[in-house]
Amino acid sequence: MTSFLFEYPPFLSCHGSTIVRNNDGDYVVAWFAGMKEGWSDTAIWWCQSKDGHWTKPSVAAKVAPVAHWNPVLHLDRDGIRMFFKVGRWVDSWDTWECRLVDGNWTQPTQMESVDVNFGRITPGPVRGKMVTTHRGTLLAPSSVEKYASAVKSPTNVIWSSVVHRSENGGFSWLTQLIPFPRSSGQLGGIIQPSLWNSAPGVTSALIRSTTGFLWRSETLDDGMTWTEAYKTEIPNPNSAVDIVTIDDQLMVIAYNPVSGNWTQRTPLTVAFSNLKGEDFHCPVNIEDNPFRSFGYPSIINIPGGIAMTYTWLRRNIAFVEMKIDYSFSSDLNPFVKVDLAASPVAYNFRKDV
Repeated sequence: MTSFLFEYPPFLSCHGSTIVRNNDGDYVVAWFAGMKEGWSDTAIWWCQSKDGHWTKPSVAAKVAPVAHWNPVLHLDRDGIRMFFKVGRWVDSWDTWECRLVDGNWTQPTQMESVDVNFGRITPGPVRGKMVTTHRGTLLAPSSVEKYASAVKSPTNVIWSSVVHRSENGGFSWLTQLIPFPRSSGQLGGIIQPSLWNSAPGVTSALIRSTTGFLWRSETLDDGMTWTEAYKTEIPNPNSAVDIVTIDDQLMVIAYNPVSGNWTQRTPLTVAFSNLKGEDFHCPVNIEDNPFRSFGYPSIINIPGGIAMTYTWLRRNIAFVEMKIDYSFSSDLNPFVKVDLAASPVAYNFRKDV
């Protein structure tokens, strides 16, 4: 069953959730929240699941009186690490990072950014989770958003996608651009890649775009170079997608399967493919209301299936756990059976009054 993380929260807007499952089997979720996306009061919030309930959400990080954005959680051998963005505008934000230690977040530290001709590069993931390649390299999907003039608007942007690669567990990074065939003067572009290992030695990316469809790129050399991005036939309303694989056989995508640029983010659907990620089958609509918006899914593997959080009308963060049984037909297309599991109970802020 789909559930909420909280009820009657002390903020008006929330977005950009990220989820991991810790070594105890509990979920940890983070998101940004405040009066409105981009406002100076936004902060990084978090909570976790304990004994079938979500704990009381609280602020994990607030480092300056400017907007906070898009946290990304990462589970490594030392525990849970969090990256997030801080800045008044997307084109000038920086990455900060901290760790969860004994139930508390450490003091965040800022990572060094660099300005290049196509925008501001700041290390670490920008929205989607990091992926480890078959050779052990850590890849952080990221993007660069640059305004074409002093007028800052969603339509006056030049977007590029990059992937940061690290061979030392994320302590230092090398940035690689995903080439995009941009025509002279063309605005928009591609941002927020979602990565998966699609074959031995191959990591692929599906990328949000302003063209009404997802774009795709591959690396055959462990993230050192990426093929020129090309448009797929997978619809995209200019909204983030997320991907996981199961057993190195089944690819799972969470996305809004509608085409357009800044169109409505509904329905929110989970669908399935073999590892090639070219044709998707057995779609399951998690949310489907033509007058509402559900987006920015974050999905992870769990034993026997997946867990997912997503933005619900910008007013809540929703959660769903899915048990998955699958097989493949003779043409390698998946047949999938999905069961929704019971979810933790939401935290009710009214009980604090």
